[in-house]
Amino acid sequence: MNDFEADVFDALSAQGIELVPQVGCSKFRIDLVASHPSQPGRFVLAIECDGATYHSSQRYLSTRL
Repeated sequence: MNDFEADVFDALSAQGIELVPQVGCSKFRIDLVASHPSQPGRFVLAIECDGATYHSSQRYLSTRL
């Protein structure tokens, strides 16, 4: 988990949201997922934190003004 993901994790956890990091299968993972508050094992929100690799990619840079 990078620093930004950790900050998001900490901020949401402080609000009482139960999060699970790096959920997925194969090579693709969702950075954070929020668990349903009353249904264990059920996820209700996926959170993808774009990292430095994405922000430095040519595709990202070509879409910026």
